[in-house]
Amino acid sequence: MMVTRWHLLAVVGTFVTSLVLPALSADSSKEHKPVIAAVKADESLEHVDVFAGIEQGILDVKLIPQDALGGNILIENKGAKPLNVDFPPAFIGKQVLKQAPAQQQNNGNGLNGLANLTGQAGGGSQIQGGGIGQGNGSNGAPGGNPGGGGPRNGNGFGNGNGNGFFSVPTDRIVRVAYRSVCLEHGKPDPSPRMTYRLGKVEEFSDDPVLAETLKIVASGEHDPQAGQAVAWHVANKMSWKKLGEKSIQHIGHPATRYFSKETLARAQAIHMTAVARAKEQEATVAKAENQATETASPGAVVKRD
Repeated sequence: MMVTRWHLLAVVGTFVTSLVLPALSADSSKEHKPVIAAVKADESLEHVDVFAGIEQGILDVKLIPQDALGGNILIENKGAKPLNVDFPPAFIGKQVLKQAPAQQQNNGNGLNGLANLTGQAGGGSQIQGGGIGQGNGSNGAPGGNPGGGGPRNGNGFGNGNGNGFFSVPTDRIVRVAYRSVCLEHGKPDPSPRMTYRLGKVEEFSDDPVLAETLKIVASGEHDPQAGQAVAWHVANKMSWKKLGEKSIQHIGHPATRYFSKETLARAQAIHMTAVARAKEQEATVAKAENQATETASPGAVVKRD
């Protein structure tokens, strides 16, 4: 009787193994999509907003920081046809924090599933803010380390207003670099070991001065360290005096200033520009709203020269 039982268990085990092994082999042989550098938009293709694409499940998008001042975005098109993916002038990146397996299952699979695992207040590394500006590069060998490549140089693409748009095929993952600054002083800096998810600036702050600051950072036309000082000044209410006192400690050597006087002078100039642009944007929106109200009003008075 004992021999018969063991014989039965052996037969069942062999049968189960025969079912499992082919599945494992098929999964292990599944080809991964190669990573390529961003290519210019093909205007014959349909455009999709990156956030709309993520929400609809058409796009999987994740950010891999190189450091506090930038990194690379990986864009996977899960749809049936190539698309032009449009990015806003500025965005934020939140760290994806690990959760228990059960929670991961509830949140789904793939990059969109990971996008739900956002860093909560009080945890994780600093939120990044920046964008893909005109001339922002995505260099680095295609298919190499996705976190590599220099986000602050190279030949990138944009529409001249800071917005980036890129053609993303269905059989490749597109890598494009972004510029950024950190927005939560006191928390750890981002690193290539971390994965971040893409977010709208409004998720972090509705301050128009911060939004304009991040557009300037994305452009790459200014000193990134100065941009960082402005970001902490606006987002974390750090005074210029406090920023000037911030130092880097060295073992066996005197501490050095985090921001030089020259850097802070450039930062104050950037801040003035951001404030002016925010006011200009506010005036433009107000004017458009007034015109819309006058047009919609039955008793609107038409002004003539």
